[in-house]
Amino acid sequence: MRDLGTEADVEVGLIDPHPVQNARKLACSRDAAHNMLDRLAIRRLQARKADRFLTRSNKLAAASQSA
Repeated sequence: MRDLGTEADVEVGLIDPHPVQNARKLACSRDAAHNMLDRLAIRRLQARKADRFLTRSNKLAAASQSA
């Protein structure tokens, strides 16, 4: 049988046994979050450009109809 030791020894065992794997998961999560924010920023920029284009076309259409 294995000796589990005292309570103090058991508490030391609470340290993460896989720190490198967890750090890798956190890095992947961080990168995924940054990529998502980048994609949202690009979409927001594209939507703003499209909105400006539509506003301009609507103004041109209204001006041509009133003329």
